[in-house]
Amino acid sequence: MSQLSVVCKRFLGLLVVAEVVILCIQIIGVDDDEHDSRLRDVKGNRGKSFKKLQRMNHFINISDRHRISRHVWNVTKPVTIQPAQPTYVPVLNENDIGNLSSLETYIEFEPGGGWSNDNNSYMSCQDISQISLIDVLGRGTTKESFLGRIRGEDVCVKMVTSAVTDIRSCIHRQLSSEKKCNMLANYKLVKEIGLLLQLKHHSIIKMRGFCIRSEAMTGKLADHGVVSVTELGNKVTPYRLKEMSWQSRLQAAVDIASLMDYLHRSPLGSLRIADFKQSQFIFVDGRIKLADLDDLTIEERPCRTDRDCYILDEPAKIHCTKGVCSGINTKANMLLATVELLQHLFTQPPSSVSDLTRRLIHELNEKKLTTEQLKRKVKQIVGIWQKSRSNL
Repeated sequence: MSQLSVVCKRFLGLLVVAEVVILCIQIIGVDDDEHDSRLRDVKGNRGKSFKKLQRMNHFINISDRHRISRHVWNVTKPVTIQPAQPTYVPVLNENDIGNLSSLETYIEFEPGGGWSNDNNSYMSCQDISQISLIDVLGRGTTKESFLGRIRGEDVCVKMVTSAVTDIRSCIHRQLSSEKKCNMLANYKLVKEIGLLLQLKHHSIIKMRGFCIRSEAMTGKLADHGVVSVTELGNKVTPYRLKEMSWQSRLQAAVDIASLMDYLHRSPLGSLRIADFKQSQFIFVDGRIKLADLDDLTIEERPCRTDRDCYILDEPAKIHCTKGVCSGINTKANMLLATVELLQHLFTQPPSSVSDLTRRLIHELNEKKLTTEQLKRKVKQIVGIWQKSRSNL
């Protein structure tokens, strides 16, 4: 029996018209600080959990929805996910899940529609099973990435394996069984799949397909439990940023500013990249894109005093309001984007824009700008640089 799919099925029953993948986003949680607490068994029962759901008043407005088209249990074929109208989904935590041992049936999920290299549809489980794994691209805390090839196209294949940090540390601490360690690690990949279905922006990596069938980690695409396929790119590194032409740097700065604004106004609410670093980004055809989404969070940091709302141990002009650091998600993104990316991109600028870039970095470090102001100032730098070139 698949506990991963069982939990999704459980909330399908509770919410009547459930949004399976997005619910899994909420089930796993969104902050690494909460990871250890989610390794223990959750308590409760169906009636108790349903009452909690009735009391919850924090909802997310979801657009571009992917909904389960039919509710069938103990099926042998994956159930197809089709687009549906926006709906509201409660923010859930581990106490709302109930007792996993009381759940009995399972379901599988995959995208619908026929995939081909030249259309915008997603690969299905069957398509993914035809991918040839060529090489290991990288191994992170949650998942391992592989270079895959299908019908002459190179793609990035993401899976949870026994070699990733989350699995090894979970088993080493002996806080839970190997099966539960696998299940919880897979949840983070399911969460990323759900986010990629919802978030559409030119600076967010494109998903090419996915398959969710269990928490099994076989390493074989024909039966591996959870698999995500995305477009392929090159990791952002300090060397690559340094070697870029000034025009390419400006394009990257424009893309980053646009991404910061999109995360601030996303369909899910204001989103924060909890583990913001260069390695979370890639270059695809010369454009910078966010490639790791499993650490995106809508939750704002809990607090008791304004001191709890500092960013990088510095005041951020954020007040502790009703127990949360209101507005910290966007400000944290902006500051970390400055430290990890923009400062590198604006190193040694042309003389025509040196004062503007220096002033922009200073204002960002002082946390004075909104996302809209950042976009406007970067656009101003681009315009002045282009004008200076035309006068040569």
